[in-house]
Amino acid sequence: MVISILAVAAFVAVSGLEEDDGQWRLDETRNRIERIRTAIVGDPDLRANGGPVVSGFIVDVGVPPPCLEALITNDGSCGAAAGDTYPRYSVNSDGMGAGWRGPYLSVAVESVTGLAAIRDGWGNTDGGAGADNFGWAVFTYDEAGDGSISIQSLGADLAADPATAADYDALDFYSRDYPPSSAGDPGNPDPIIVAEDYLVDMSTVQVSLWNGTSIDVVIDPAINLCFRFTYPTAADSFTTVESVQEISGTFPALSSTSVEFSLTDGASNPLQVPWGVRAWQLFESTDGTTCSTVAFVDHTPQLVTLLPRGALPDFDWTALHASATAVEATGTGTGTGTETGTGGGTETGTGTG
Repeated sequence: MVISILAVAAFVAVSGLEEDDGQWRLDETRNRIERIRTAIVGDPDLRANGGPVVSGFIVDVGVPPPCLEALITNDGSCGAAAGDTYPRYSVNSDGMGAGWRGPYLSVAVESVTGLAAIRDGWGNTDGGAGADNFGWAVFTYDEAGDGSISIQSLGADLAADPATAADYDALDFYSRDYPPSSAGDPGNPDPIIVAEDYLVDMSTVQVSLWNGTSIDVVIDPAINLCFRFTYPTAADSFTTVESVQEISGTFPALSSTSVEFSLTDGASNPLQVPWGVRAWQLFESTDGTTCSTVAFVDHTPQLVTLLPRGALPDFDWTALHASATAVEATGTGTGTGTETGTGGGTETGTGTG
């Protein structure tokens, strides 16, 4: 009788330990997924010194990483040749910084593999997504679709969930994939990141022009207004896009007006850019298509912080002297957008303001 009681007690104790271990590993998997998510898109809700903390792979590089390894090293990551996979972080003449400045994850070097890796809570090493994804079963970026990013662990059994509901229900809870897949569709979990988490719509920008002088400014009809915007892409840390707007008339003293610019990417799609600190500047345009090298009334480059899921910040320009040559927008006009990478090549798209 005593032996039976001890046996039952031992069984209960072991079961409890297994349950605790399974729950700890699942919780650790969840925590690591959250760390990966923050490393990729940052956390715009995190504040310091009165403003958002601007950080994350996408913020710096301009695109999501093709694999998890890119969050830890920039030397030949994700199957690339040895050397920098992405341009290193630098600050351009506008004062805007961009480029890879990781590691974006702080991880320990594994004693067995010698790798700096972030695995799921089960320590899986062969989940099917490749060695550069550290044993996770899924790590995908839907570049051609909705821009979402997904990740998944195979759980305790290191096997994909069955497709039928009955077989799935029969699985041990800790053997189920996490995050779970859609019913009947193993390996297709809900995304942990969607495009709205990191992209900002810059297809239409309103620039407010303020004549702070006591003198009306007559607009030079030969000059149009050009808006230049700089942001990072995978090909170039400092990609620029331009839009020109026709303006005419007189800019009254101590008054403001708004000029609308339509911006497109190199494929003539409405411009969407990764959140972060970006640069813009106004120039004169004499050909009606591109910015000249002459800044609009000595306008200097301005930095602006774009945040996901929020309204665009103010784009304000102020005329502090009466030597302005072009300021007030007409009611409507035609805008032309041009995107140029310093690596070479120029593409042009048009839009209506």
